Amino acid sequence: MGQRANLVVVRDDQWQLYYDHWCANRLDRELFWGPQLATEFVQSRGPVDRVSGWLDNVWCEGGAVIDHDRRVLLWFGGEDIMWDPVERSIHARAMAHVWAGWEIRWARGGVVDLASYVGVSTGSLRSDRSTGEYPGLRVDVENPSYNDVAVSITDTSGIGALRAGGDVEDLELGAGQLPELLGHQRSNNITFDDLPRFGVHIELEPKRLALWTCNNTEADFGTLATVWPGWEIVDLDDDFQQHLRLAKGTLSWPTPDRAKAWSELLSSLRAAHQAPSNPALEIAAQMGGTLNPATRESRGSVGDPEAKRALVDQLERELVGLDDGSL
Repeated sequence: MGQRANLVVVRDDQWQLYYDHWCANRLDRELFWGPQLATEFVQSRGPVDRVSGWLDNVWCEGGAVIDHDRRVLLWFGGEDIMWDPVERSIHARAMAHVWAGWEIRWARGGVVDLASYVGVSTGSLRSDRSTGEYPGLRVDVENPSYNDVAVSITDTSGIGALRAGGDVEDLELGAGQLPELLGHQRSNNITFDDLPRFGVHIELEPKRLALWTCNNTEADFGTLATVWPGWEIVDLDDDFQQHLRLAKGTLSWPTPDRAKAWSELLSSLRAAHQAPSNPALEIAAQMGGTLNPATRESRGSVGDPEAKRALVDQLERELVGLDDGSL
């Protein structure tokens, strides 16, 4: 168990790698307060080896590169923010006021993006999708609840939509998976109860594939054209609204509530400070057994909680309109 994170600090063209077993799900709060406190938080843990200390995309649940030379923060982590593009955009707009003069980037590719940023080879950090274990995008007839991907298809007969299952990375299996999707009946009215995990719009003539995703993904968008020869690949990032426009009414889902997301972000930030906690030690004390040594270390937040709350109050006063998108 754990919330594993790789963290990097860059200074004077040198970088150091750190590991934390418990902080990935709260990085949206720990990194928010600006470069000084964020760096202090990262460096409160000892450095790890720059080769063997990297997690792979399966185990790395959050991480960051704090580049003081170029004034760039590249990061991912948190809980709901990992799946909600509206919450993520609100967080980024508020965070930009605290990280003034810095470029803040979301690491959609997770640990692969972090390692790439500092020039580390990422082959061993990715899943191997050439093993035949991945069936590709498909409609799961036996388990309809698994069909949480929005697909719209345009051909000579018009436009239709369907629900499918799979991962964004399955697109790297190429155009050969199209017949399976095209073999299912399409509808002119597919409604999702929640925001889909991702969406794909397929135009058969001309050959064009547009995709977006809420989730982080290790898919290599730059190489999709090689496995979809003759197709134009359009990366919509997390712009689900653009997919709705392309789908022309055949798809619908609830729009995330910006006001609620802003209110919840303010409440979360006002909590301001988390003490060290280690649930693995508590469980081991009750059940016995041995523990990974990394689980024995945990750390709390850094900085003055009252100063943090004062900053949140200031942001609430100054960022009027962030909750409705007018800012």
